[in-house]
Amino acid sequence: TGELSVHLEDFPGANEKQIDLHIEEKMDLVRDLVKLGRAAREQVRIKVRQPISEVLVDGKYEDLISDLEPLVKEELNVKKLVFAKHLDEYMDYSLKPNFKVAGPILGSKIKHLGKALAKIDAAAAVKKLEAGESLKLSVNGEALDITKDYILVTISAKEGFTVAMENN
Repeated sequence: TGELSVHLEDFPGANEKQIDLHIEEKMDLVRDLVKLGRAAREQVRIKVRQPISEVLVDGKYEDLISDLEPLVKEELNVKKLVFAKHLDEYMDYSLKPNFKVAGPILGSKIKHLGKALAKIDAAAAVKKLEAGESLKLSVNGEALDITKDYILVTISAKEGFTVAMENN
């Protein structure tokens, strides 16, 4: 730089026109998938240096990150990345009331919400909720529209699979 030290110099200003939010969204998703993949490996004690034949990713992300598939495969040391359209083939869902959100609104009806959630098809309910729809449930004889905020979704892997999930 011709100055005393590069460590004492200011960084050049950012060019706002070169920021591509779409690329940043894609890379954030790839980072999250790699983090989840590594967590799933750790859960079943398979080190990253040991290759895995395939990893399943939610099919709704295929259009967004299919061009970054080689990067995900390299980071996770996996031979094949499969975008699965029907995740309920690989995992089970369970639904419980979100007491923190629904409790103050529903009051004593919250217990009845738990019973109503236990009676419905959890996989179908999750699909509706992720599509932005609400569930129409009869809670203690009263018809209620239940939104995604009112419900906690937990997942568990079916036999032979491991599941990792973050922020749905």
